[in-house]
Amino acid sequence: MTNEQRTNTINALIHERNIYEKRGDQDGVDQVNAELRKLGHDAATPLQRAERRPATRKRKAETR
Repeated sequence: MTNEQRTNTINALIHERNIYEKRGDQDGVDQVNAELRKLGHDAATPLQRAERRPATRKRKAETR
């Protein structure tokens, strides 16, 4: 499998997982996550990805 094919497969699986999440089908989400792990992709949910993201600092308002 080429990198492009792998990327396309991962993107398709992520799209499929999003559909299962919207439907509330946890079994479907788990199955897709298992397939993503087989491909070596971090199968974190959007919430888990957001929790790992470092907090950004707010800039001070510019005075003119």
